[in-house]
This record gives sequence, structure tokens and C-alpha cells, in this order.
Amino acid sequence: MQTQAILLIALGISGIVLSFILLYKDKPKNKRKDKAQPWENENYLKGLNYLITQQPNKAIIEFTKLAKLNPDIVEVYMSLGNLYREQGEVERAIRLHQGIILRPNLDKQTICQARLCLGLDYQKAGLIDRAINTYRDIISEDSGHIPAHNQLQMLYEEENNWEHAYMTQRKILRLTKSKDQSILAFLQVQIGKDFYQKGDIKEALRRLKTAIQLDKKCSLAYLFLGDIRLAQEKFKSAVSVWE
Repeated sequence: MQTQAILLIALGISGIVLSFILLYKDKPKNKRKDKAQPWENENYLKGLNYLITQQPNKAIIEFTKLAKLNPDIVEVYMSLGNLYREQGEVERAIRLHQGIILRPNLDKQTICQARLCLGLDYQKAGLIDRAINTYRDIISEDSGHIPAHNQLQMLYEEENNWEHAYMTQRKILRLTKSKDQSILAFLQVQIGKDFYQKGDIKEALRRLKTAIQLDKKCSLAYLFLGDIRLAQEKFKSAVSVWE
């Protein structure tokens, strides 16, 4: 849980900084009210400095001024919402991010990014079902959206929904082309434990063997397999597995 909280905070802060760095990247100059580059904007510079020096309340003030000067640039509002969320003003963050999604003529990438922020808002507020549905909406629009898959997998683990977590993790490995199957092995162990608690020892053993096939270094699989052998009074087998 502590690692997960750190990940969410890191994602929020990095998203804030990155969105302001890229604020005007794709905006034609003739559509800007202020033709100066963002790093030449006084409010931008002050806000970014406050953000770096961990003074988010002052950063919000400066970025709000910037948003009023540039009401058509959704990145400003998206980043403000992220700041509000990290400050605990989750309802305000939700309203901002929902407002972005309702804007007409937005490209798919911007909508998905706003939904990702909204999903993080829901997580912060403890509205897990809404967060899950939001990440699913993103994936339905963009099946290769890795951050949405990552957040969804994390929530499935929190909810002890091991089967869905396993399937989502498989998709993540395909998307990232990673060969690290240690998380898959861990999830198979958890699925095996569920079957064991239901009295389905045969399926539990099958899941543990699958976990070991995925990751021969999965100590949890060996430990639990030994426990099952011990419960079956197969003492030599238990000792062998533990060794």
C-alpha cells in the first residue's frame, strides 16, 4: 500500500510538471493570446518554481491566473485538477477533469489523459468502482494505454480480484514486451490460495505449479505448496519442497 501511494503521488506530480512543460507544444502561435513561450510567462515561471519548491498552494494561485488567460488550453485545467487532488481537494479535482471530458472537439489522446486523471481522482476519493470503470473506458478507446492498464491491475490487486489482476498483467507484459513473469507467478499463488480456501485442493496445486513454471524463484509458491503437503501429512514431500 505504501509503494502504491508513492506511485500515485509520483504519477500525479510528474504529470503536472510534464503537462506544463508541453503546455504550448502543439498550439499554433496565431491562436495564442500570449505569443510568448510558456517559460517566458510570469505566472508559469512562478507556479513551476512553487511546485518544485513544494509550495502547491502558491502554485495553484499562479496556474489559476494562467488558466484565466488561456481558457482554451485544457492542459492547464488538467494540471490544476492534479494539484487539487494532491492537496486533498478531490471533489474540485473531479469537477475540473469531468469538465474537460465534456468539452467538444477534443482529440482521443487528450480525452484519455483527462480520464486517467479522473480515475486517479476517484481512487483518491475511495470510489474504486468508478475508478475501475473509468480505466476500462480508457482501454476501450485505446487498448494500448499502458498507464490505464497499470492502474487497473493495481486496483484489482487491492480488491483481491486475482483473476482479473492476472489477465490485466498479461496484457501489460504484451504491451511492454517484458519477459518478467514474477508478478504473474505471485498472482497465480493468490489464485491458488483462493481455491484452497474453497476446498479445491487439486486446482490450488495446479495454480501453484503454474506459478513455479512462470517463475522458478517464486518462494511464495514453494512455501504454500509445502504447507499443503504438510496438511496432507506428506511430510517428506513438504520438507523437500521447502528445501
